[in-house]
Amino acid sequence: MSWRVKSVMEGPVILADLGLTFTKGQIRDLDLMGRENAEKSNDIRIALTKGWLAELNKDPSPAARPDVAEGIRQAAERVAGDAERAMAAQRGVIEKLEDQNRKLAEQLERQAKNEGRQAEILDKTTRILAEVKSFAERDPVLLRSLKETMENIVSERTSIREASEEAKSSGVSEKEIEAQERILKLRDQKLEKNFEQIGKTISKEADSVEDALSALDQLGF
Repeated sequence: MSWRVKSVMEGPVILADLGLTFTKGQIRDLDLMGRENAEKSNDIRIALTKGWLAELNKDPSPAARPDVAEGIRQAAERVAGDAERAMAAQRGVIEKLEDQNRKLAEQLERQAKNEGRQAEILDKTTRILAEVKSFAERDPVLLRSLKETMENIVSERTSIREASEEAKSSGVSEKEIEAQERILKLRDQKLEKNFEQIGKTISKEADSVEDALSALDQLGF
């Protein structure tokens, strides 16, 4: 498609609204400026009317040719479809990256929390060991005696649990089982209280007697 015009003037022909200047005999294809823009130009209309420019040929515009217009429409739809698919693919990539970043942030947060807990546990263990070591330096004989007492309590509480299980399968009446359970429970509670008291005597920092016993083992008692 083209719309070619030729200057027939001796001097220059200026089309100010399109920013074009023709020299003598110069030929230009106005479609290069866009058919719609060229047809809206008042300066072209005047130059053609005055005879300053001669029209060599003017192909029909796409709007006047249904086949061309349809081709342009289909091409525009293809371009729009390609753009939409590209945008969808880009959104998919962005969403995937955002999901990966979210999971990574969660993982780093969990790691930070775990590291914080590990640091707290290490600090706690260090303080317990320091307390137990200080106790051992003050009175190692008493410390060994307390440890033996604690170990005996652990063993006795294990025996109480075993006795409770045996009572349930011994075939005695429900009332006898309940009475024996109460007796065993009271013994166990008393042992547990003594166990905790001894543990706190060894280390006030320990959250459990097991922590105190672990510190004793680490120090070789």
